[in-house]
Amino acid sequence: MIVFKKIIKNKSAFTLVEVMLAVGIMSGIALFMSKLYKQQIDSVKEIQSRYDSQNDLAEIKSTISSYNSCYKTFESMHLEKLNAVAIDEDIIIKDIKKIILSRYTVTGELVNKDIIINDKFKKILKTTLIIDKKQIYNIEKFLTLASTLQLKYKITAKRSINKKFNITHYFKKYNNKITYESCNINTISSRKSNLKIIDPEKFPNLKNLSGHEACKSMQLSCAWVKSKNFVYNVTGDNSLGFACQSSYNTSLTGVADGIPKTNIHNCNAKLGTFNTFKKNTQNYNLTCQGIFYAICN
Repeated sequence: MIVFKKIIKNKSAFTLVEVMLAVGIMSGIALFMSKLYKQQIDSVKEIQSRYDSQNDLAEIKSTISSYNSCYKTFESMHLEKLNAVAIDEDIIIKDIKKIILSRYTVTGELVNKDIIINDKFKKILKTTLIIDKKQIYNIEKFLTLASTLQLKYKITAKRSINKKFNITHYFKKYNNKITYESCNINTISSRKSNLKIIDPEKFPNLKNLSGHEACKSMQLSCAWVKSKNFVYNVTGDNSLGFACQSSYNTSLTGVADGIPKTNIHNCNAKLGTFNTFKKNTQNYNLTCQGIFYAICN
């Protein structure tokens, strides 16, 4: 009994209230830290998802930028409403499930490869093509329409964002019939300007000519050569694809090597599809290519 009283009177010991208060404070701190950690993880995942969405968008744009790929992807569009040029409402083509990668092989054979959007780009929830009724132009024998390809992209379980870019489609008019002609991701205004784009996939006979030579063959002068760069092959780290947009190290004529560099080159650069950047390490292998085309005036 005496010992018990001494313990109670010992002021150096903790009371039950003090212990409970300390446990409560520690629990609160632990809860706060766990929530902070979760927020940081979610933030990192969202940043990564936004980065992935930009990378996927760049890859789709790069594919559709090709004359043949763009044509093959959209040639079967159901556009009966265009037979009556006066359109009352926007044309919406929902659920574009695939794009077609059309490339010439080294032997000169044109090969088409289907890219199923939901298989390759896991976070794209929906793909919609919207043709604005206000953006339809009659230019000589062509019917020109501006459209927006809109991608609904999953960021988190509860959040999604829309990514989009513009595509210009050209339809040829003959004897009151409208047939699909071509498309690209340039704006309508570029077609009305004095500049002419020479795409080596549209004009295979001009491949391996310099910008000067290609423009001269059409009695024009070269303004510049531009490249549309894309990931040709990557192993080990798929996030490296962004490097292809502005990296060069293959010593191409008329192209400045370095990182980062512009995709606008001088007119000595040759037209065609070439390797633009290569990087091989123990952890990854990356090969980039670019489609080089001339801008003439």
